[in-house]
Amino acid sequence: MVVFQEDSFLKVTDVGKDCGDFTKIDLSDDLCAIVTYVDLSFNSLTSLHGLERFASLQILILDNNDLGDDIELPRLSNLHELSLNNNNISNLDSLLNKITSCTPVIVYLSLLGNPACPTEMENSSYTERDYQEYR
Repeated sequence: MVVFQEDSFLKVTDVGKDCGDFTKIDLSDDLCAIVTYVDLSFNSLTSLHGLERFASLQILILDNNDLGDDIELPRLSNLHELSLNNNNISNLDSLLNKITSCTPVIVYLSLLGNPACPTEMENSSYTERDYQEYR
C-alpha cells in the first residue's frame, strides 16, 4: 500500500493486492479520515465494507474488481468522482439510486465494461454516443 501527498490530495493506492474489502486496509482511523483519493483497482473487491472510515474521500477508483448489484455504498458527502469500470454491475437503476442518495456532490461516474453498460462490440445497435453516456 502506498500513501502519499500529491497536489491537494492525500492518496492511498493499493492496486492488485486482492484485499477483498476496505477493512483490510491497514491505516489508522485518523489517517483514513483525511484521505481524499483512493485507488483500489484490481483487488477482487466484493464489498465496500469499511469504506465509511474514509469520510473526506473525493475520488474513488474501484476498476476491475468483483463488485456487483449488492454493493452497499456508505454516505460520502465529499465524493465527486467515482469509477467502477469493469465490475459486475448489471442493474443501473438500483446503482444510480444508491449513488444519488449517498454521494450528493458526485459529478463524474464511469461504469464502462459493466453488464449494465452498452458496448458497440457486443451489440452493433449501440452507438458511440450510447457508450459515452456511461462515462
